[in-house]
Amino acid sequence: MIQISNLVDIKEDDIYKLVDMIEPELNSRKQLWKRIHRKTKLCNIVFSLNGKKENITFEKYIWLIASGFLGGKAPVYTVNDTVDKEKIKIIKELFDKEITDKNYKKKMEIVIDFVTRFNDDEVEHYNLMCDALGLRGCYELIYENENNEIVYSKLDPMQTVAIWDYNVPRNLLGFVRIVKEKNVNSTSRKVVEITDINGTRKYATDGQVFNEDEKKNIDRYIELKTEYENHNWGDVPGFAIETDESIFESIVDTVLKYEKLIKNTSNMFEYNDELAKLAVYGYSPENEMVIQEQYTDDKGETQTRDVLNPAREVEDENVRKSKTLYFPDKNNGGAEWVLKEINDSGIQNTLKTYIDLILMMAGVPNTFDLGFTNADNASAIDRKFFSLMMMTINLIQQFKMGYKRRWELIFNRINLKKGTNFDFRDVSIDLPANLPANESEVIDMWLKLRGLASDETITERLPLGLDYTSEKNKIETQNQENMQNNIKNMQILGSEQNGQDMGLPQFQNKGIKTNISKNKQTDTKQPADDIQNFKSK
Repeated sequence: MIQISNLVDIKEDDIYKLVDMIEPELNSRKQLWKRIHRKTKLCNIVFSLNGKKENITFEKYIWLIASGFLGGKAPVYTVNDTVDKEKIKIIKELFDKEITDKNYKKKMEIVIDFVTRFNDDEVEHYNLMCDALGLRGCYELIYENENNEIVYSKLDPMQTVAIWDYNVPRNLLGFVRIVKEKNVNSTSRKVVEITDINGTRKYATDGQVFNEDEKKNIDRYIELKTEYENHNWGDVPGFAIETDESIFESIVDTVLKYEKLIKNTSNMFEYNDELAKLAVYGYSPENEMVIQEQYTDDKGETQTRDVLNPAREVEDENVRKSKTLYFPDKNNGGAEWVLKEINDSGIQNTLKTYIDLILMMAGVPNTFDLGFTNADNASAIDRKFFSLMMMTINLIQQFKMGYKRRWELIFNRINLKKGTNFDFRDVSIDLPANLPANESEVIDMWLKLRGLASDETITERLPLGLDYTSEKNKIETQNQENMQNNIKNMQILGSEQNGQDMGLPQFQNKGIKTNISKNKQTDTKQPADDIQNFKSK
């Protein structure tokens, strides 16, 4: 965490000091990023099969599992109900806040739904959680685009830090981003971007100057006034979440020991496979191992030295390749390989102990363990993640505060532009964990609450992806169609019954053609006589 008394008054001559404060933290985060991605070409440390680099990326496994668990599901935003007259009265008396809009709750819900859908809130939440767990910080900037739509986007934590004041509780003064820009001519410059309550201003390097106080050359920065941006939010347009350590920092030493044991074991197997010695008893080689060789030294004098006998090397190689060995001494002759003994069971137990210790310290369950794969219900799996939930509860609370800050900025912006009276404190935030759930159990649980909870709340909490408003409209349309069909059926039934009361035949409804109209034109009988004839038939 970086704290200074004032960020607004930073000038061109102060930028290099600000950069010196920030760059150590950014470099530290880059090292964390390399720990996660050290087996990829991205950080120029590629996994090697020759035993020189045994990279077992527990850090990446722990980071991905924790990020998926905490950030795999989108946040749930609920607007508190404000129809309670007693509640409205008390809020008016104590906070001088008057709620007169009957559709207050629904309007806030529509705003939240529109903004979150436009910004793909689920993806944003997951990316922020990945940054916070892996790189010790995540940052979000909020702005209005050219279409006057509210946009929020995360900032790269390897380029960005937050600046805080010294108050209790501390307040966010702004963000500082340091970016190295390159153009097509491969010339580069360092750009420092400061975002505070007044907007965003940028500074770029313009050579170096000699500093008399520090007796060294320092970077000179000039302000890029043409790129000045004023957000007009009346506040720092974003939020920051910073932690003391990443999810895997506590287990790095143990991972290094695990990798060393893997490397030593690999070396022993490699020795036994490629470098093992053949011991032969009762056989004497024909050539000496070492012979004398003459050479001329720097002074031009002839000297002798011991060297390996090439003939002996050829002889030993022939013995190795030979399919049959003959020993003159039948009693004491023989051959065997000189191997390193490997206690495989001891090594496996030690490796398993390291794995259990690594995952225990990180609070992440082993998802490939039999105890995890044999879990027969969602509750059993939930218990496996209990330790991770306890270890990250502070981070979860920080995220809730950060998202509360996001909606404070957005609704205050809407209030300022539209003259509305939305209060961000009416938004409740829930961060559900991403765990497999027994959907039938969840559905039964919520359906049992009918009468205690509203249909809207129950519908939104069901794991079926239903939208209450859409389903409500569909049900109303369906009910209207059913009602119209029922009315039509009743009219038809009523006409049929009236016809039966008068003694009229109902042939037409049965698909039988009649000649009643014809009889009326050609027959001189009265209708009463026709009816009587039909009855007699």
